[in-house]
Amino acid sequence: MHISDIDKAIVEGLRQFGVLRDVDGHQLNQRDGAIVVACSDGDQLHDIFANHAALQSARQNPRIHLLGGHGGALKIPEKSPILKPGRTTDLDLIDEIFEAQDLKGITTVVLYTHTPCGKAYGVDLNFLQVIALQMAAKSRLKALAAESSRVIKVACFAHVHHADGRRRTYYICKEAWKRFQPAEDDGDRDSAEVA
Repeated sequence: MHISDIDKAIVEGLRQFGVLRDVDGHQLNQRDGAIVVACSDGDQLHDIFANHAALQSARQNPRIHLLGGHGGALKIPEKSPILKPGRTTDLDLIDEIFEAQDLKGITTVVLYTHTPCGKAYGVDLNFLQVIALQMAAKSRLKALAAESSRVIKVACFAHVHHADGRRRTYYICKEAWKRFQPAEDDGDRDSAEVA
């Protein structure tokens, strides 16, 4: 699978606007490790995992608690179009994240998305919509954690497999995203309906 032309343009625009930034690993507190939620895509996961392990270079051994499945973090938003009707996939993944925190004593959760993504393309999501879902996932996790007085830090990263074969992981800057995204959902699917 190759990155779509629209996603190429979206990645470039998000880079220019400062939403997708080069990763500065020392800014992510992973003293106790990280719960990483990523898509299980066999063509992308190895690179995502290896890059994240490199972000933990201050640790003698990387401590990554990996969760995901098809779509990874895109399964967390309540109204995500990748969720199958009648299932509790979103709640199950959230429960696993919170359970992992309890079992491992890890407070940092890292949500990954990637492009191209077969799960996203399968429901006609472009990369802008994927990022909107990812940010909605972050908001939902933080809100549910607050309801139960749970300490949680959530960071978002995007992995891009460029058309020329390069693979890059970018940090998603929340402040730049807030400035970039459309003001409110007007019912148009391209306006980040879940933001």
